[in-house]
Amino acid sequence: MNHKMEDENLKKIWQSKNSPIEKIIIHPLNLTATMDTQLQKFEKDIKKRNRREIGIAMVLIPIFAYYAYTIPPILSKIGSVLLILYALLVIYQLNKVSKNKPNSDVSSSIKAYLISYKSYITQERLLLENVLYWYLLPAIPGLVLLKAGFGFSSGSLLYGLGVCALFIGVYLLNQKAVRDQFDPLLVDISEAIRQLEEEG
Repeated sequence: MNHKMEDENLKKIWQSKNSPIEKIIIHPLNLTATMDTQLQKFEKDIKKRNRREIGIAMVLIPIFAYYAYTIPPILSKIGSVLLILYALLVIYQLNKVSKNKPNSDVSSSIKAYLISYKSYITQERLLLENVLYWYLLPAIPGLVLLKAGFGFSSGSLLYGLGVCALFIGVYLLNQKAVRDQFDPLLVDISEAIRQLEEEG
């Protein structure tokens, strides 16, 4: 079978699938079943994370708005407003990257789709890798001011240690996901693109 006929057959198979994930063809591109499983898990994990984080942010916004309106200490009011802005930042960041997901309508080639998907995964990876800067640190001023408005006591140390432990846990879990899920997936997609280039 020549390359032109092979490419036409692959496009028919590719376009007959119902989702971007199912459009990863195992043969004759020699893409592994492991890669297909990784893509499905990636999509599932990203959707689950976005629903969870955006859902939490949507719940926190009215809570902190209520605090800002009702609680007397001015520092706590300012902290509550900052935490509202923080929640909006989280929603913005997640939606911003999510919008870069490639369209499932493949009009050019499988290779072009994989290149676009690789770029999308790279952006999602950067979200996790930089979670300290856009997710954790921006929450600190609001949390500190919210607490400061009511004054610091003997329990403040436990409060601070608890927040630190939570932040460290979130950071480490995200870095683990980068190493264990995102990096291997990017390697596999790069290999698939290389195979397609050789086929061409």
